[in-house]
Amino acid sequence: MDVQASNAAVLDNKTRGKRTASNFFGGLIDESTHISVNKTMIMYMHYVCRGDVQTDLVGNIRVPDGKAKQRL
Repeated sequence: MDVQASNAAVLDNKTRGKRTASNFFGGLIDESTHISVNKTMIMYMHYVCRGDVQTDLVGNIRVPDGKAKQRL
């Protein structure tokens, strides 16, 4: 497991209870291409916790080719 995945797992465990207790949430997903031509998809979740809007990193995933899979 790389450093990013380890950090994401720790953050996810710390905030999972707050996120699941929220009745209101939204997501933000964006992709980027690194200078070395690696594609990544980053995901954030916005939610309400005790009246305050929180934003948490949910994932930073490496995307192999950026193409959708075709279903037959």
